[in-house]
Amino acid sequence: LLAVAFFSSMQEGFNHYQQQRRAYTLYQQHSYLQAEQAFHTLAAQAPSPKEKASAHFNEACALAMQGNHTQALPLFTLSRKGTTLTEPLRLQALFNEGTLLAAQAKKSSARQEKMTLYQRSLHHFKQVLLQSPTDVDAKINYEIVRRHMAARNESSLMREMAQQGKSSTPRSTKNLRDW
Repeated sequence: LLAVAFFSSMQEGFNHYQQQRRAYTLYQQHSYLQAEQAFHTLAAQAPSPKEKASAHFNEACALAMQGNHTQALPLFTLSRKGTTLTEPLRLQALFNEGTLLAAQAKKSSARQEKMTLYQRSLHHFKQVLLQSPTDVDAKINYEIVRRHMAARNESSLMREMAQQGKSSTPRSTKNLRDW
């Protein structure tokens, strides 16, 4: 009876391993939709919390590669919560979240939403840098996002100044401002 139970658990482990290999192969072949589905199945059938978190991380990567940032973000968050992921993978999930938030900010046309997303992105990169100060990619992305925010603030300030100049300019040609 013990041998049958052992063989059964070995067979399940081997099947899970084969599913993982298939999912990784699909991802490497750039078949992101099929890889996403395979990783989703792996997450649902994962025998341990660590394997479930890893499957969520990989599913999020496949979603991100398809441009589905809004679906990928919560999976990256889910994958890094708790202590089930290794530290490098947890930091990679945090970094990926920051990258996706920055991409969403860049696409957003609403100024307040754009700034909020940029701030959240900066926070994620800062967290990565606090735990891994030598992470060059996080440093670069942090600086890019910071500069985007500064440019947005500067351009909105220039627009405000232009609006104030238009609305407060006297109708006569005489300059009444004291410069």
